[in-house]
Amino acid sequence: MNDSDKMKDDGMEKALSMMEHPEEYTEDEILEIMEDEECMQVCQDILDCRLAMQQEHLSYKPDVEAEWGKFRQKHSRRSNRYWVTMGVAIGMAASFLLVLAFSWVTGFGGWPKDTVVYFTAVDGSSQDITLQTTSGVHVSLDNQSVREELDEVGAVLVQTDSVRLEYTEFVEKVETHLLSTPRGKTFEVVLADGSKIWLNADSRLEYPSRFVGDRRVVKLHGEAYFQITKDENRPFIVETDGLQTVVLGTEFNVRNYKKENSHVTLIKGSVKVNNTANEHSVVLVPGENVRVLEDGSLGIQEVDVDTYIYWRDGYFYFDNRTLADIMQEIGRWYNVNVVFDDARVMNYKLRYFCKRDEGIEKAVERLQCLKKAQVSLDGNTVYIK
Repeated sequence: MNDSDKMKDDGMEKALSMMEHPEEYTEDEILEIMEDEECMQVCQDILDCRLAMQQEHLSYKPDVEAEWGKFRQKHSRRSNRYWVTMGVAIGMAASFLLVLAFSWVTGFGGWPKDTVVYFTAVDGSSQDITLQTTSGVHVSLDNQSVREELDEVGAVLVQTDSVRLEYTEFVEKVETHLLSTPRGKTFEVVLADGSKIWLNADSRLEYPSRFVGDRRVVKLHGEAYFQITKDENRPFIVETDGLQTVVLGTEFNVRNYKKENSHVTLIKGSVKVNNTANEHSVVLVPGENVRVLEDGSLGIQEVDVDTYIYWRDGYFYFDNRTLADIMQEIGRWYNVNVVFDDARVMNYKLRYFCKRDEGIEKAVERLQCLKKAQVSLDGNTVYIK
């Protein structure tokens, strides 16, 4: 064995040792090993399998025999001493990969080349728009024959370009109502004070059948566009997990599918946003978006408000957004699985526009036309690589 081969083998053995005992190496040492492209390519060939991440959990299911066969074919010129080392590594690969992948993802901000990420999953729950009340009413608003039940709660379904739920300010019974939308559907509700709210897919809005007292309070999980009737004596308050939005009368969008990704975006007028975890608050001007930062403070940035207006009108609209963001919306709307065969493409930034009611096939076709990634549809799963 010449000096060059010996150096390569030593480097690969060191990489394998790092995989087995990553806690024994400093970050600089690991980065140095990872900069050796040939060394890391061999390690990757050994561990050329799929890492799945679904709902923030990692799992690994290797086919050790198949990977060992592929590895032997590709690297048949290595020394016997080297093969012994690799053979031991193959046997331990299943337990080592999770540690190494976790180090790559959390420590260095990257992913192995052929990582599989299960980004969204099909939701098997009811696909009806529903209304529930504290008095026991539970109806599907997709059913046009629920007029009698709605009369009991002081509301009516109105058919124009689409169907919406309207309340009258003369509602006698004051109770809490819960409006829920499934994936693939939005819905408009007009509250007793005349305020209009468009609820996005996979969202829930809790509100009173009629506002009483000196505040108008609703609770949101998901996303909604608000067009609030002005009342200087009674502020309108939207409560989410982590943020409280206070307005007198204006238009704004609130997004709160996850606490760590809550946003409030102002379209018109003025809003005050409070972080419920501390006393930090900010006042927005039109075109500004606020979210909670890692340190608990509120971060403000200018945004393109068209994104929030277009979804209300039935379109996907993204400008300089990551493919991960785009696929999260597409997966939620069409209720499909989304699988990234290479997690690195998740950060590609795109401009994308598509009408929602054109269907998942058209959405995938438009993504493929952008030529940033290979996008395919198989049954109820979108694959991206």
